[in-house]
Amino acid sequence: MENLSHPREFRDNFWHSSIARFVYLYQFQSEINEPVLHIESDVIISSDFPIHKFHNISGLAFPILSKFRGVASIFYSGNRESLSLFVKFIVKEAKENHEVTDMTALRKYYDLHPNFVEVLPAGPINAQSYESEIVEDIYPRLIAGIKYYRGVFDGSDIGMYLFGTDPRNKLGRTLLRNEIDSTYTKMSEMKFRYNNKRDFLDVESNGQWIPVFNLHMTCKDVSLFSTRQMEKAFYRYLEFSTPTEIFIPKIYIRMGFKKLVRIISALNK
Repeated sequence: MENLSHPREFRDNFWHSSIARFVYLYQFQSEINEPVLHIESDVIISSDFPIHKFHNISGLAFPILSKFRGVASIFYSGNRESLSLFVKFIVKEAKENHEVTDMTALRKYYDLHPNFVEVLPAGPINAQSYESEIVEDIYPRLIAGIKYYRGVFDGSDIGMYLFGTDPRNKLGRTLLRNEIDSTYTKMSEMKFRYNNKRDFLDVESNGQWIPVFNLHMTCKDVSLFSTRQMEKAFYRYLEFSTPTEIFIPKIYIRMGFKKLVRIISALNK
């Protein structure tokens, strides 16, 4: 893994870490010899997350967002043999091409081995909620997944659209209610509500409300990870209905401080 040519200066060697985690995940699964569910650290899950439904999966499972991207916000490995094949694949891909990311590798692996991957449904059944290209790609598997799980898993689009983009990408500014580029979803066509019984979100699917089982909080708002503040924070974000930009001074200051530390460190070398 140390031979990767990905830029190391980006967010503390982010691209290397995002790929290397699968190596460590495989090592861990090899130790315990049990199925493994990996949840990214900026993801929150509902109390009724259907973990029992994953036990029937022998291979891998994760959401797919477009023709070019999968995402490991929720990543399941039914056995170490399946994960071993993927780890060998992603390490080889990353060593050969510095533009390969975990997301592009996940999608390419699905294209090469569709029978080894369970596509976790990342949105409702409603066809109008997606770009037309999805029909000939993963739409049939999305429908099958919704019928099996009776809900959806957020790859990143739902969390990004409702709660905001990563403010580190725009100097402390987060964007809400903007359509997501280069993805199958048409987020403005989806309807959401807060379900007081579940203390989580539902999405409308063909006239019925079904559970959203997780949310990928790219906005990094800590109130969304607090059981005391979560409900209030959900309602606050759901009030937005048009594209909105919010400036988060705390993030901007933190970014400036980290940059200053890097400059001083470089000067002292």
